[in-house]
Amino acid sequence: MLFLRFCLFCAVALTLAPLLGFIDARVAGLQAAAIHLAAATALLSVLMLLYRRRLWAIVGMLAALWNIALAWPSIAANVQAAFADAPPKAKTLKVVSFNLAYDNPDYSKTVAFLAKSGADVIGLSEVTPEAKKALGKLDEIYPHRVDCVGQDRFCELMLLSKKPLRYGFAGKIGAKLTYVASADLDFQGSAISVAVAHIVLPFVKPDWQPLQQWLTPDDPSPLLPKTPWLWQSMQMAVLADYAKSLGRDQIVMGDFNSVPWSDAQVAFRAATGLDNRGPLVATWPTRLPAPLRVPIDTVFVGGGLTLRNLHPGPDLGSDHLPLIAEIGAKSIIAEAE
Repeated sequence: MLFLRFCLFCAVALTLAPLLGFIDARVAGLQAAAIHLAAATALLSVLMLLYRRRLWAIVGMLAALWNIALAWPSIAANVQAAFADAPPKAKTLKVVSFNLAYDNPDYSKTVAFLAKSGADVIGLSEVTPEAKKALGKLDEIYPHRVDCVGQDRFCELMLLSKKPLRYGFAGKIGAKLTYVASADLDFQGSAISVAVAHIVLPFVKPDWQPLQQWLTPDDPSPLLPKTPWLWQSMQMAVLADYAKSLGRDQIVMGDFNSVPWSDAQVAFRAATGLDNRGPLVATWPTRLPAPLRVPIDTVFVGGGLTLRNLHPGPDLGSDHLPLIAEIGAKSIIAEAE
């Protein structure tokens, strides 16, 4: 019984920790565990009831409800997507987003998977010069690419495309070492802006010296409303501003190191009008069983685009799974319905 109470106490403490962001903003990163904490506190509450510890059970159930409320918009979207009727058949743009991982021991699996993926556009992060060389085997299938790998020590992003790309750009877009690789392409007779980004971990404060040494003294610290004072939040603010400069129809994908219900992503959606609250696909870390992973890789769409399908790819030696999305035009779906 003592062990169960200790477990419940820890779960409740982790649930409430993000409220202490005024002491240390890094506790906001614990929001990622909301679904896991909801399941843990609910289970422990049931056990407490069996042992007639009603007060402990009530506290645990309140913690479970708090976590569910935090993640509910994404959970609801996931449930709706799971039980919705199959969408009408229409041409979609297939997109793959994948963090290769710097320490990936073998890129051959990645190359083979991407070659057979059927993706129209691929967004990659943590691309090393060695990985870039290995990915050269895809040139025949994906002849169009945008990247700055090897040109800047902090740029590890790459876009690959079957379709011609226009206005390609890869590099730093603003404060706090924020980078993207982006370009426009044609889909259904319209231009779509596609960008891939890699946002820093939520446990890095803006005054962290290992990164501060690479900034100019006047490097700004932008923040979106209601976001914690973290390097991650500032990169999200820079990315939101950059997204506003892209075309109306856009796809922004990558490893965001945050979950859809986090303060950072809620603020990003509000600032850009982009949305990613579709099926939850837990992609990280691959070393843990699927139920224990979290959905930190994501695909945002906006304008006249909508997510039609979202699912994970296979384990390719990275600590992330690839994220595979099928994106359609809202107008086509509306006409079909």
